Amino acid sequence: MTIQFDKLHLYSNKGIPDKTPFSRMMCEALSREPPKRLLDIGCGSGIIGIYALLNGSSYACFNDIQEDAMHLTQQNLNHQHITESSYSLLNIPFQQIDPAEYQLDALFFNPPQLPTDLVPIAQYNDQRERVFRDGGADGRNLIDQFLEWLAQSLPAQAGAYLGISSVLAVDNVLKDAEQMGLVAIKKCATPVPLREVFYPAVDKMSEEEQAERELSRLGEQWIKKIYIIEFRK
Repeated sequence: MTIQFDKLHLYSNKGIPDKTPFSRMMCEALSREPPKRLLDIGCGSGIIGIYALLNGSSYACFNDIQEDAMHLTQQNLNHQHITESSYSLLNIPFQQIDPAEYQLDALFFNPPQLPTDLVPIAQYNDQRERVFRDGGADGRNLIDQFLEWLAQSLPAQAGAYLGISSVLAVDNVLKDAEQMGLVAIKKCATPVPLREVFYPAVDKMSEEEQAERELSRLGEQWIKKIYIIEFRK
């Protein structure tokens, strides 16, 4: 039986939400062809892997560096009555994972990508939320590490799927990935409202920079795009 994304209710906490616009896009994409064995990097509440397991995947590896996220994911796995033989929990940096060891055919990552040059991370008081959002000065800290890891570790038969905001100038990220030997494909894009904490920085940008980041004005609101990018060897 197919479980719809909106019908799936998970436990969350202040710093780790149950769902995000990125996880919705990821789940909608994988529901069309669920992978057999997947890795959910930066799993948070476990939403992507749990959704996959409830919709046809046979195994999911849940990974996060936050112990709170591991506890939350375990709580949600128990709540959904998912058998222990169908998942693993890895509380380690993703760079320490060998996808071949787990016979993975799909990897999913919605990384922290708040550009702290545009929005100071200090405005977030909860340490868990800082970890959840902090993408470094240009927002690409973990994304660049992910691409370097994929270039070395992605199995030939596997696809990797990255959720990324247009605020980071997506085409530049794709060019860098291709220079590393990866094939990068824009799978889907969705326009969403830009959070107001970005407005002061965006208002100071040139029209050229706004266009590079695919930011557009709709009345009093700024709109960005969020993408799912597929990477293959």
